[in-house]
Amino acid sequence: METDVRWLMPLVLSGMLLPLPVLAQSSIAIPVRPARGVVVAQSNRCIPLQVVDGYQNQTVVQKNVSGASALFVQSNWNTDFVVPANRSFRSFVGKVQATDGLGRSFELQMNLKYANGSVTQAYNASVPLKPNQSQTMTGYPQANMQPYQVNMVVGGVDAFNTNYVLTVSACE
Repeated sequence: METDVRWLMPLVLSGMLLPLPVLAQSSIAIPVRPARGVVVAQSNRCIPLQVVDGYQNQTVVQKNVSGASALFVQSNWNTDFVVPANRSFRSFVGKVQATDGLGRSFELQMNLKYANGSVTQAYNASVPLKPNQSQTMTGYPQANMQPYQVNMVVGGVDAFNTNYVLTVSACE
């Protein structure tokens, strides 16, 4: 049984709908800003970002969630990634993957830091992750601005002493 698609022809001719062969051959990207916390598959070209401080050009971080060891001593929940200054990016994608644990809840944040001192919190959620499960977070820069760093927060009391791997990419 064939489907009658003649009703599509006026839409194709008006430019409101491209014929399927054209869609299959095109690389049309329609930027859409999803609701906060919604993960969208991206076909954009992405590059991995380098970790700030002490990781010597690494783009992947392996950490163990630790707490403060003494009063006024911070936890290791924050990791910053450098955004190249000579390029413009439409989005930033962070991925955290638990490497052990029992499905504990991780407190996850993605913050975009700007040269004018402002910060955009792009993601903030508590996510249970079993070993080898991952969570992807997407952030979008402020209009007409590019962040200089992406700050990722991975921690939480429930995730204490759990290991994870973290990466961030910038997408054009």
